Amino acid sequence: MAIIIIDPGHGGSDSGGTGNGLVEKNLTYTIAAKVQSYLLTYYQSADARVTRWSDTYVSLDQRCQIANNANADFFLSIHINAGGGTGYEDYIYSGLSSTGPTAQKRDIFHNAVVPVLQKYGLKDRGKKKADFYVLRKTNMDAILTEAAFIDTTFDANLMKNETFLNDLSAAYARGVATILGLKPVQPPSSPIYDIIVGGFSEADVDDALNKIQSAFPGWYMYKKKRE
Repeated sequence: MAIIIIDPGHGGSDSGGTGNGLVEKNLTYTIAAKVQSYLLTYYQSADARVTRWSDTYVSLDQRCQIANNANADFFLSIHINAGGGTGYEDYIYSGLSSTGPTAQKRDIFHNAVVPVLQKYGLKDRGKKKADFYVLRKTNMDAILTEAAFIDTTFDANLMKNETFLNDLSAAYARGVATILGLKPVQPPSSPIYDIIVGGFSEADVDDALNKIQSAFPGWYMYKKKRE
């Protein structure tokens, strides 16, 4: 079982970038949930977990501890860019070789994303390095993505497009699966059923999800507010 930690950047009091009616912390969570769902649904031996289940603040150190304590095989941090530019880019830690194992895995991941960039006309800003905390302090291969610029109209319109978000998230999942050698899931021969385990207060729901995830790694779980 390959353990994959998916890290939605920002959250809670840390909104991240904003622009064009969008907030980074919400977009990163949306993409992370989609990537997790794609990995758990379509690939064998994928134990995909997220560092936050909701709009909560998780420190950079806590994010790294989650991955390191899980002995994860791969760490994917998801962000949205800002600053008036345009396009997609991804990063590995600046202290690593440009031709080493992590860089080679990043090449695989980047190549999985390129067809989506070409389909939607989004600029490929390339493969980069940076001294980001979550890249430096995680013990496994780690990549940080910056998917488009929230404060640029063209990029923001893409981020408002559900089809684009689905295609981008599927490409992220495909890149991770290729890196880890995960095989596609065979179509089920019988119906799939949802199992509802209980109702929880807002104060308890995230803790419950984490405990269930630990007990049943690889299960796809989500929370839905009771109407």
